[in-house]
Amino acid sequence: MAQSSLLINGMKPSISSSLDLQGIFLQMTLWLTTDMEPFDSELLARVQALYREIEERTLEITSLRRSTPVEAASIFQQSCTFTGQVSHTESTTAPPQVESSINISREDEVNETFAQGMKILKDLKRGVPATAAKLERAKEVVKHVSMY
Repeated sequence: MAQSSLLINGMKPSISSSLDLQGIFLQMTLWLTTDMEPFDSELLARVQALYREIEERTLEITSLRRSTPVEAASIFQQSCTFTGQVSHTESTTAPPQVESSINISREDEVNETFAQGMKILKDLKRGVPATAAKLERAKEVVKHVSMY
């Protein structure tokens, strides 16, 4: 073995003196005399069970975040479906019949209001292009008059 070439203050250090000087033996004796709490396997099992429960709840929440919006959308779509399909080309003003799972006390009044609203919308659909044409003609007249 190669000998150490380390000199401290001109002296070769010895292992025992350096350990004594550093206080390692003192620390070792303090460490050995310190009381340590024994390992509690029941506490470990309880902590592991709690962590398992956290993981299960996290997975449950994650799956609910994915499935709940889809379920809510399907329930909403089912509640909005019509029993009788009405084509867009029909000229009747009668409103489509909704599944009567909910009894509405003023159902006739609601249907009549809906029919009136549809009639007004159809009239507006016919009247808006004519009104737009009149507006364009009025703009041209104003432009022509403002030139002179």
